[in-house]
Amino acid sequence: MERILIHVEGMTCKACEKNVNTEINKISSVKHVFSNAKTGEVNIQSTSPVSYEHLKKAVEDAGYRLKDEKPSVVMDWIWLTGVISVVIIAQMIYQRLLPPQLDSQTIALPLVAVYGLITSFHCVSMCGGIALSQSMAKIQGKTPYQSTFLYNFGRIASYTTFGILLGGLGSFFSVSQLVRNLILLTGGILMLYYGISLMGWVTMPKLPNLMPKVNNKKISEGFRPLIVGILNGFMPCASLQMMQLYALASGSMISGGLIMLVFALTTAPVLVTIGLLSSKLNLKSSRRVKLVSAAVVVLIGSQMAVRSMSALNIPLPFIDRQEDVRLAPVVGGVQMITLTVDWTGYHLDYTAVQKGIPVLIIVNPVSLSGCSNPITIPEFDIEIDGLTTQLSAVFTPDKTGNIRIQCWMNMISTNLKVLDN
Repeated sequence: MERILIHVEGMTCKACEKNVNTEINKISSVKHVFSNAKTGEVNIQSTSPVSYEHLKKAVEDAGYRLKDEKPSVVMDWIWLTGVISVVIIAQMIYQRLLPPQLDSQTIALPLVAVYGLITSFHCVSMCGGIALSQSMAKIQGKTPYQSTFLYNFGRIASYTTFGILLGGLGSFFSVSQLVRNLILLTGGILMLYYGISLMGWVTMPKLPNLMPKVNNKKISEGFRPLIVGILNGFMPCASLQMMQLYALASGSMISGGLIMLVFALTTAPVLVTIGLLSSKLNLKSSRRVKLVSAAVVVLIGSQMAVRSMSALNIPLPFIDRQEDVRLAPVVGGVQMITLTVDWTGYHLDYTAVQKGIPVLIIVNPVSLSGCSNPITIPEFDIEIDGLTTQLSAVFTPDKTGNIRIQCWMNMISTNLKVLDN
């Protein structure tokens, strides 16, 4: 009996193992095949030697590739460029064209829905593996469709319950800007780690698995996808954390629950699609899905980290530099500056003020969107709603450096420089 060991790339689950085993078993001399998706190893027992070409064809027919076969990356990069461009354009629309009738305490559900649809791309990498593991194999007679439904039902129920609890807690206390930015910075760094690891370009140190394992034999096997979906609410995902913070800021159990329900529903299509179609994906498609989803995770994670670092006044070379310094005049003992808000962002008529002299900031709302309004100055706990008549605020800078002026979502911002007088 001949024993053959080959290494196959692209296997990620039990369904992948089954596909490879099925194709290799079609070779007449093969008697037994044992595939391991985790290691990529395939052990073959055959009554006679099997040629490399026969094995290569069988593996490729299954939709995978032998390890020593190099893929063509041209189409991968075309797909990558196209999807990243779509995400960036969607973000621009998301930031600029949403209606301004909302503030940090009252979240517009259409805004949450758009946010969920945009960020659902990275769900492929953050939760995709979990979704695949619960949907591919039949569990106690359940089809992949039933397992996928149970998993997503558990996830939606978990998100909604978290929203209700957080909204209730928000009626008693609020999260400071410092804590909010620290949470989002941590989430952004985790997303960068997961995205870079998924790309496989750099070997990253392993982090402990933060998802609780479901190994309790008392739990019915048929309900395991449901339990795993419920545990998804504990994922260290920056986008999920941001929505949880907004649910907390709503200060209402009803509003918090609705925020998380809408977010869960709008992120579900990607996970459902991946769960149901994964067995149909060949190696090229799965590699491109993996590469694109990893790139989206890196993009969103880096944006989240950079915005949070800027809000925390952490120096960011080549990002926070201002090319010109226009010092605000002192009139009647007060420095007066105007912040113009339009569809392109925030614009100050004067970019610098002096330390120790009161500053009067006046908002000129030329064009407001759901992201650009209200305007906040976290350092002085100031919030200006561009839809009201109170369009000014006064504060006195007591140290040199940068004062960050940002939208309530920390997506649009500008810096006001404080100089020594």
